[in-house]
Amino acid sequence: MRLLVDEPDGGAPVVLRVAEGTTVGEVAELLRLVFEEAGVERVAVRVGGGAVGACTRGNLERLLARVPRGPGDGDAARLAGSPFYTMLEFACGSCPNRVLTVHVDEDDPPACPLHGVMRGPV
Repeated sequence: MRLLVDEPDGGAPVVLRVAEGTTVGEVAELLRLVFEEAGVERVAVRVGGGAVGACTRGNLERLLARVPRGPGDGDAARLAGSPFYTMLEFACGSCPNRVLTVHVDEDDPPACPLHGVMRGPV
């Protein structure tokens, strides 16, 4: 996961939380979707409740630009959006902090670092 992050995660307006065992490729795809849908420049990444760091839009674009392509790579192409995940959004009722997640741990629900409990999924 460290490959995807280029900054500490403090202050990122959106948090992407994924379950342990989620692959780097899956997280990269989710980050691409978050950048597309949320319109932010920086996303904090948390795996299994632990902070990994923050990924910037520019870093993800640089990493994805380096993915080698060859003949036949588009054979299994699919339309934008992931058929495997549903993005859940939680929002703080007191400030603009949001959490986007594909996994919710009932023992550790998304929380605003400033105000605690978040509404969601919204």
